[in-house]
Amino acid sequence: MNSIIKKCLSFIIIFALISSNLTPVNASNSKKIVVKKVAVKPIESAVKVKVKISNRYKKKDITYGEEFYVSKKDGNKWKKINWSDEYGFNDVENVIAPKKSIKKVFTINQEYLSEKLVKNKIYKIVFKISGHKKSVKFKIK
Repeated sequence: MNSIIKKCLSFIIIFALISSNLTPVNASNSKKIVVKKVAVKPIESAVKVKVKISNRYKKKDITYGEEFYVSKKDGNKWKKINWSDEYGFNDVENVIAPKKSIKKVFTINQEYLSEKLVKNKIYKIVFKISGHKKSVKFKIK
Protein backbone atom coordinates (compact mmCIF):
# COMPACT_ATOMS: atom_id res chain seq x y z
CA MET A 1 0.00 0.00 0.00
CA ASN A 2 2.84 2.37 0.81
CA SER A 3 4.36 1.91 -2.69
CA ILE A 4 1.00 2.80 -4.30
CA ILE A 5 0.91 6.09 -2.39
CA LYS A 6 4.51 6.86 -3.42
CA LYS A 7 3.67 6.18 -7.09
CA CYS A 8 0.57 8.40 -6.88
CA LEU A 9 2.56 11.22 -5.28
CA SER A 10 5.27 10.90 -7.94
CA PHE A 11 2.64 11.10 -10.67
CA ILE A 12 1.04 14.18 -9.05
CA ILE A 13 4.41 15.94 -8.78
CA ILE A 14 5.32 15.17 -12.40
CA PHE A 15 1.88 16.30 -13.59
CA ALA A 16 2.20 19.55 -11.60
CA LEU A 17 5.61 20.27 -13.13
CA ILE A 18 4.38 19.64 -16.66
CA SER A 19 1.15 21.60 -16.27
CA SER A 20 2.94 24.58 -14.68
CA ASN A 21 4.41 25.33 -18.11
CA LEU A 22 0.91 25.35 -19.64
CA THR A 23 -0.70 27.68 -17.11
CA PRO A 24 -1.80 31.03 -18.58
CA VAL A 25 -0.01 34.11 -17.34
CA ASN A 26 -1.30 36.27 -14.49
CA ALA A 27 -2.66 39.33 -16.33
CA SER A 28 -3.03 41.63 -13.35
CA ASN A 29 -1.42 45.02 -14.05
CA SER A 30 0.73 43.43 -16.75
CA LYS A 31 2.35 45.67 -19.34
CA LYS A 32 2.72 42.58 -21.52
CA ILE A 33 -1.06 42.48 -22.07
CA VAL A 34 -2.42 45.51 -23.87
CA VAL A 35 -6.11 46.31 -24.40
CA LYS A 36 -7.07 49.24 -26.65
CA LYS A 37 -10.37 50.56 -27.97
CA VAL A 38 -10.56 50.43 -31.76
CA ALA A 39 -14.12 51.60 -32.50
CA VAL A 40 -17.53 52.32 -30.97
CA LYS A 41 -20.63 51.85 -33.10
CA PRO A 42 -24.21 52.40 -31.85
CA ILE A 43 -26.77 50.27 -33.74
CA GLU A 44 -30.50 50.22 -32.95
CA SER A 45 -30.78 49.02 -29.32
CA ALA A 46 -27.13 47.97 -28.99
CA VAL A 47 -23.63 49.39 -28.92
CA LYS A 48 -20.68 47.54 -30.43
CA VAL A 49 -17.26 48.23 -28.98
CA LYS A 50 -14.31 46.78 -30.88
CA VAL A 51 -11.09 46.28 -28.92
CA LYS A 52 -7.63 45.01 -29.73
CA ILE A 53 -6.07 42.63 -27.22
CA SER A 54 -2.32 42.09 -27.59
CA ASN A 55 -0.28 39.38 -25.91
CA ARG A 56 3.29 40.66 -25.72
CA TYR A 57 4.63 37.66 -23.84
CA LYS A 58 7.23 35.61 -25.70
CA LYS A 59 6.20 32.18 -24.41
CA LYS A 60 2.89 32.45 -22.51
CA ASP A 61 -0.68 32.12 -23.74
CA ILE A 62 -3.35 34.38 -22.30
CA THR A 63 -7.05 33.49 -22.09
CA TYR A 64 -10.32 35.38 -21.92
CA GLY A 65 -14.01 34.50 -21.87
CA GLU A 66 -17.13 36.12 -23.27
CA GLU A 67 -18.50 37.53 -20.00
CA PHE A 68 -18.21 41.26 -19.32
CA TYR A 69 -20.04 44.11 -17.64
CA VAL A 70 -20.40 47.84 -18.25
CA SER A 71 -19.72 50.62 -15.75
CA LYS A 72 -20.45 54.31 -16.10
CA LYS A 73 -18.42 57.15 -14.70
CA ASP A 74 -20.37 58.96 -11.99
CA GLY A 75 -18.27 61.89 -10.76
CA ASN A 76 -14.96 60.34 -9.68
CA LYS A 77 -16.44 56.86 -9.18
CA TRP A 78 -17.44 53.99 -11.46
CA LYS A 79 -20.96 52.55 -11.09
CA LYS A 80 -21.66 49.07 -12.43
CA ILE A 81 -24.69 48.83 -14.71
CA ASN A 82 -26.43 45.53 -14.01
CA TRP A 83 -27.63 43.05 -16.61
CA SER A 84 -31.18 41.71 -16.32
CA ASP A 85 -31.57 38.17 -15.00
CA GLU A 86 -32.51 37.00 -18.50
CA TYR A 87 -29.10 37.89 -19.98
CA GLY A 88 -26.29 35.34 -20.19
CA PHE A 89 -22.96 34.62 -21.83
CA ASN A 90 -21.48 31.64 -23.63
CA ASP A 91 -19.07 29.75 -21.38
CA VAL A 92 -16.01 29.57 -23.64
CA GLU A 93 -12.33 30.22 -23.18
CA ASN A 94 -10.46 31.96 -25.98
CA VAL A 95 -6.68 31.73 -26.21
CA ILE A 96 -4.27 34.34 -27.55
CA ALA A 97 -0.89 32.89 -28.40
CA PRO A 98 2.37 34.63 -27.47
CA LYS A 99 3.27 37.68 -29.59
CA LYS A 100 -0.22 37.72 -31.18
CA SER A 101 -3.10 40.19 -31.17
CA ILE A 102 -6.80 39.75 -31.82
CA LYS A 103 -9.74 42.07 -32.34
CA LYS A 104 -12.85 41.37 -30.29
CA VAL A 105 -16.26 43.02 -30.52
CA PHE A 106 -18.27 43.44 -27.33
CA THR A 107 -21.96 43.83 -28.17
CA ILE A 108 -23.84 45.66 -25.44
CA ASN A 109 -27.53 44.85 -25.86
CA GLN A 110 -29.20 47.74 -24.06
CA GLU A 111 -32.54 45.94 -23.76
CA TYR A 112 -30.93 43.82 -21.02
CA LEU A 113 -29.22 46.62 -19.08
CA SER A 114 -30.77 48.18 -15.97
CA GLU A 115 -30.28 51.60 -17.62
CA LYS A 116 -29.68 52.84 -21.17
CA LEU A 117 -26.33 54.15 -22.34
CA VAL A 118 -26.40 57.79 -23.43
CA LYS A 119 -24.26 59.91 -25.73
CA ASN A 120 -21.21 61.75 -24.40
CA LYS A 121 -21.05 59.82 -21.11
CA ILE A 122 -17.90 57.87 -20.25
CA TYR A 123 -18.32 54.11 -19.85
CA LYS A 124 -16.01 51.16 -19.56
CA ILE A 125 -16.26 47.50 -20.39
CA VAL A 126 -14.78 45.25 -17.70
CA PHE A 127 -13.78 41.68 -18.49
CA LYS A 128 -11.22 39.11 -17.42
CA ILE A 129 -8.00 38.05 -19.10
CA SER A 130 -6.33 35.03 -17.53
CA GLY A 131 -8.58 35.45 -14.49
CA HIS A 132 -7.83 39.11 -13.79
CA LYS A 133 -9.90 42.20 -14.56
CA LYS A 134 -9.05 44.41 -17.52
CA SER A 135 -11.09 47.32 -18.84
CA VAL A 136 -11.41 49.66 -21.77
CA LYS A 137 -13.11 53.07 -21.67
CA PHE A 138 -15.46 54.31 -24.37
CA LYS A 139 -17.91 57.08 -25.19
CA ILE A 140 -20.93 57.02 -27.54
CA LYS A 141 -20.83 59.95 -29.97
